[in-house]
Amino acid sequence: MQSDIERFRQEQSDRDLAERLRSAELVVMGKVAAIRPSDIPRGATEHDPEWYEADIQVTAVLKGSDTTHTVRILFPASRDVMWYDAPKFEKGAEGMWLLRPLAIAGRRLAHLTAPQRGDFRPTAEEPRIRRLLQQK
Repeated sequence: MQSDIERFRQEQSDRDLAERLRSAELVVMGKVAAIRPSDIPRGATEHDPEWYEADIQVTAVLKGSDTTHTVRILFPASRDVMWYDAPKFEKGAEGMWLLRPLAIAGRRLAHLTAPQRGDFRPTAEEPRIRRLLQQK
């Protein structure tokens, strides 16, 4: 019975991840080469995300058609309750990013973001990510 429960949990986790992968515009593997504060103006609320930029040196594109060697993304550096679970990046971090467009006040910006905890994955999950991307 324990193995049935574990299998069910893994299948549910795979379904959730597959949905995140389907909705991602770009999925890349790489390493954070640089971070810096973004020039996006600070918000007027206490829940301001404090946007930072990260330059990702891309080693593989798993989904999407980006042909550049570097992708610049935005991430909320704020530790506010609204942004607490959002991935925060540091120079040298390696992994896979499930990226989607960023919209602020209903306007799509040129930057991509990985706004939820599951949008940044360890490199050890590459076989799982590739398997789920092939299932579509």
